[in-house]
Amino acid sequence: MLFRSMLRDLFKKFKRGDLDIKKVPDVTFIGEEGIDAEGLTKEFFTLVMNALTSGNRGYIMFEGGSDHLVPVISEEYYQSGYFRFVGQLIAMSVLHSGIDIVGLSRALTTYMVTEDLELASCNLSIDDVPDYSVQQALMEVHVLLDK
Repeated sequence: MLFRSMLRDLFKKFKRGDLDIKKVPDVTFIGEEGIDAEGLTKEFFTLVMNALTSGNRGYIMFEGGSDHLVPVISEEYYQSGYFRFVGQLIAMSVLHSGIDIVGLSRALTTYMVTEDLELASCNLSIDDVPDYSVQQALMEVHVLLDK
């Protein structure tokens, strides 16, 4: 998968129904020796979670600063079901390797777990806004409101 997109390949497998999040994956790295006794699965899901948060061959799923990542705004990703696949990959990783996704906004993780928008909004921060100029404008408004 060095030259191909890991995320694209996984999304295709989800779309075709080749991946079931309940089944323990049998991970093999091409060109490497080893039997999957959970170590390869953990390594694989570590690579997947890193690809989700930092991007992989043009597939950038999240944007923003450290510990404030939010999903990118993309109608194409939404229509193609990529965000559902991202959720399935996260669930699969937690279920079968114990590896969680790191760096997401607290508001986003609250919403993902509870589906409660009001509760999630209590955890919002200006740092959760990925656009720097919008962040600056919000801080200026905040300063004006505090006067």
